[in-house]
Amino acid sequence: MANSLASLPVCSDETRLSLSPLAVDDYLKIIPLGLLDPPQHVLPTEHIFYRLKGQNADDGVNPATNPAAVVNVRAPGSVRILEIDYTLGIGEIASSYSDYDLMFAPCRDQIYKLIHVTIINDQLIQLLQETEPLRCNEYPVGERYYRYCVSSVEFDVPVGTILGTAGGSIIAALDLEAYDFSTPPLAYANPDRYRSDSKKRMHIVCPFDGFTPEAREEQLVKVEGYQDRDVTVGPICGVAMQDRLGTAQGIWFVNREVGGFSDISKELALAHHHVDRNSGAISVGGTIMEMGVWVFTEEQQGLVNREFDQVVSDGQIYCYQGAISSDSGQGPSMFPGRLFISLTSESEILVERQDGDCASASDFVDPTTYYR
Repeated sequence: MANSLASLPVCSDETRLSLSPLAVDDYLKIIPLGLLDPPQHVLPTEHIFYRLKGQNADDGVNPATNPAAVVNVRAPGSVRILEIDYTLGIGEIASSYSDYDLMFAPCRDQIYKLIHVTIINDQLIQLLQETEPLRCNEYPVGERYYRYCVSSVEFDVPVGTILGTAGGSIIAALDLEAYDFSTPPLAYANPDRYRSDSKKRMHIVCPFDGFTPEAREEQLVKVEGYQDRDVTVGPICGVAMQDRLGTAQGIWFVNREVGGFSDISKELALAHHHVDRNSGAISVGGTIMEMGVWVFTEEQQGLVNREFDQVVSDGQIYCYQGAISSDSGQGPSMFPGRLFISLTSESEILVERQDGDCASASDFVDPTTYYR
């Protein structure tokens, strides 16, 4: 990939992306960076989502009754496709399943990834057929089997090229992730948590920053919460990395060891909501309680519902209660009981869910230690 990037032009205003990957009428809204949505996203997401319209209505996408509309995915600039990752169903039961990620670059320091292109064009299919994958693996999901492969390619396409389609009955969104290697690395509390071959995560940026002003504005106005958002609270595009070293805010893991893929049941995020940055969010992958995400109003003082970046290693036990969840599709539900947390060092925190509220006795019984 390094050689493919080196022969591209230096990034400048001339290399900016000038076209949204989807036509503006093909999607309902854009979900910003930082979404918490277990099980896929216990931790804040590093990409934005173009939420597609339904085939029979503008909302209420349902795979069975109203699948997402099938829409064209366009090359947003004159770009070089560098990698195609794909998952294909194996056997009769899963044979109709296909899901492609297209990594591309307009210039040397900026890389983008289109995620969940469900069908790619004939040229890209031929390119894959002529390319030996770097690696593949097969895995079961229930009674279905799938094959995941990564292929390194080098293929230049002009702006507006139809790369394939998104939507249909499989996935109701197209995602876009962006990396800019000219920016300083993000200040994750423990960068070693991420695989050594995936340094791109250290340079996640807002995808809109690489677009021309016109294309950027066309998309920004469709970002969730745009009309009601106080921009002084944070960028409209959202925030992917929320770690604050020395505080409770950020991402945590039950396992102390680093490297490799994380088990989502051992993940925890204590963060801000991706749209309402004045609200705190508790995202649990499992272990201490059932999986879910709950949102609450942050307090600036005291030990109850304190803003996470104000929780430090001070020997205190902080309590959280009354948080609301609406991620299950069954309507809002209250956080079950209370959550105790206590930061014991910059890299360790005790966490326990208990019945009751924060007004009753406040002490740990059997806490779980999470690590940076």
